[in-house]
Amino acid sequence: MKHPIFILLLILPALALTAAGDFPMARRLINTQGCKACHKLEGFGGDFARPLDGVGDTLSETQLEQKLKTGNTTPYMPGHQHLTQEERTSLAQFLKSLRGQEKKRPAQRPASSSRKRS
Repeated sequence: MKHPIFILLLILPALALTAAGDFPMARRLINTQGCKACHKLEGFGGDFARPLDGVGDTLSETQLEQKLKTGNTTPYMPGHQHLTQEERTSLAQFLKSLRGQEKKRPAQRPASSSRKRS
């Protein structure tokens, strides 16, 4: 190879992104399993259940895996027994990595004026 340092410099950023935990399997599952119908993640999704951003602040990885497997009754969240252990672990690790990232809800738009137009 003529320029091994150049090639290494091209590869290192990609390795760093992978090592930082991009979690492609977990992100795919969140989108395909309908999680965003109820949960907001990174500013997108529903407001029915708590946002997933910051969930790692309050639950351990083991607790997250258990909730993914069995679900909740209040508020309702279905269990995901159909997922493989690897998929549940990937999701739990991703959610745990979201520590301290809970986003503030966007400011509410002021309600439109209730004045009657003449």
